[in-house]
Amino acid sequence: MWDLRRYFGLRYLYTKTLEFEVGYLCHEIVYRYQLVLELYQMAERRFVKFENRNFAPVGYMFYIYTNILQQSQDIIHLCHMLHEIEKKYKGKRGVFDDYGENRDNKVNSSSAMKSELAYEKWLQKQRQEERKRQKERKKYLKQLHKFGMTTTKKKTRNKNSSWPLHYGWSIENW
Repeated sequence: MWDLRRYFGLRYLYTKTLEFEVGYLCHEIVYRYQLVLELYQMAERRFVKFENRNFAPVGYMFYIYTNILQQSQDIIHLCHMLHEIEKKYKGKRGVFDDYGENRDNKVNSSSAMKSELAYEKWLQKQRQEERKRQKERKKYLKQLHKFGMTTTKKKTRNKNSSWPLHYGWSIENW
């Protein structure tokens, strides 16, 4: 039964809400605009440069032209639908209208403060542990150096070389 309630809670986000309908229409507008651009670029790149050679039959160019017009009319229609959606949901609250509002009536502010203080305490503890690890590492390296066991230095290559790769030897020094 819990899964069913959870499903309908999620379903509320995806049906009959201002956010969903605006997102869907925006997606459709962008998709159709991409189709228009692809058709235009296809016509321009393949056929406009070679107008005198008659690479494309008139029927094919007319087909591309009518598709561009149809997609453009659909885009205009979808934009008008966006304005109608604003009117449709004018007085209603959306799903995310309460985002960022003061939630004192929903969440006990003292419990929120306690969780925030607990997080700050945990963060401080993590910082202290990191400083402790750094201090122990520094002490360990100091002991190694004291007894003559040092780490080897990393060999750096000459960046002024004209060769892009370093093979371990240089033809320039031969």
